[in-house]
Amino acid sequence: MNRSFPAWTLCVALVLLVALSPQARSAGLTLREHSAVAQSRALAVAAKLEDPSTAFFNPAGIAFLEGIQAQVSGTLVIPDFAWQDPTGALDAVPLQDPELVLPAVYLTARLLDEVAVGLSANVPYGLILNYPTGWADGDGATLVESAELVIPMINSNVSFKVAPGVAVAIGAFVSPSSVTIKRPTVTLQGDAVGVGGTFGVQAHVDRLHLGLAYQSRFKLGIEGTAAFQGALAEAFGEQPVISNIIMPDVASVGIGYDLTEKLYVEADVNYTGWGSIKELDIQFPEEPLLNGNPIIKPQNPAPLNWEDALCYRLGAQWSDPAGWSLRLGGGYDGTPAVDDTTITPLVPDGNRIFFTAGAGMKLGDYQVDAAYLYAKFDTREVSSEDHVDGFGQKYESSAQLVTLSVTWAGMQGPSPKTAAETLEGAN
Repeated sequence: MNRSFPAWTLCVALVLLVALSPQARSAGLTLREHSAVAQSRALAVAAKLEDPSTAFFNPAGIAFLEGIQAQVSGTLVIPDFAWQDPTGALDAVPLQDPELVLPAVYLTARLLDEVAVGLSANVPYGLILNYPTGWADGDGATLVESAELVIPMINSNVSFKVAPGVAVAIGAFVSPSSVTIKRPTVTLQGDAVGVGGTFGVQAHVDRLHLGLAYQSRFKLGIEGTAAFQGALAEAFGEQPVISNIIMPDVASVGIGYDLTEKLYVEADVNYTGWGSIKELDIQFPEEPLLNGNPIIKPQNPAPLNWEDALCYRLGAQWSDPAGWSLRLGGGYDGTPAVDDTTITPLVPDGNRIFFTAGAGMKLGDYQVDAAYLYAKFDTREVSSEDHVDGFGQKYESSAQLVTLSVTWAGMQGPSPKTAAETLEGAN
């Protein structure tokens, strides 16, 4: 039976996305766990995801969803992270208010039997961190006291069934982004808008499921200001700044199989082209003396030497006809920050292993899902003698994620007409 679409659901989700995104706090740059179903399967979802969040993970999948569906998700991240002095001379310095809250919203609609559209809005990239004032005897604060990088993504897609069980999707996204980095001598602020495209393919043959999803690179041409403090304020005041960041492309390949009518397993490999970011280069167009000047530590340009990275994922789902679903997963995620000499407290990343679990229950027109993830990072350590900025660092980190998703699928009704039937009815 057809039901009216609950517009309040989408409105609330969009308000949350705008209101909560800037309050996220994380020591990482990427977090794609924006759906409880996907997260509890360790994001092994490129080949099959019967959930509106497939509009983000593989938009080809929206062609296999019925009617109109909407989902609101929220992810809480609880990191266990602190800077440590490799020599042991100074006390460990934990982040202040490290918890992260990320909202997400997804909407899908079948227009015709062969055509569906989807919309996703989430924050797959970003960090917001706060260190204590003057931390690490001031040496750490010279590199960063606080930072906020928010890179949301609003993605629209259209998916076409090109053959029985086969769908192809194309789409585009916009990313209105902002960045703020504060140090004792200067506060840097800027904004940018990036645009890019997406592509997806899914094929379902009997019990076998195959998927490929791709998200393009996109450029963030950041323009903003540098407000100097202290003695430097008299000399330079507030200066315009520019910087270009090429965000990476992401490709996912998945293969899944229905072992039984109730049990599904999938393995995915994700590629992220982090090699597009080799350094952070902040330019002062009206004051060339500041370009490459050591007063704006860390080094400018600040070398990162990031490399492309791979992530391996395995997930499983058991579904009961009564409406219950149980899920498990795990994987290994390689860091792009492979060069110890350029580790930065701005993004102190490391290789990690992770394990996931979750459950869901259908309640009438609604589906409620919850997920949990635990990630353990490899220890990273570099001495002050070996680090490019002469700052010794050691990190032993872990993180926990809890995600809750509510999905509405009330407008099912009769199947839409095929394109041929639509044209025939118009004649």
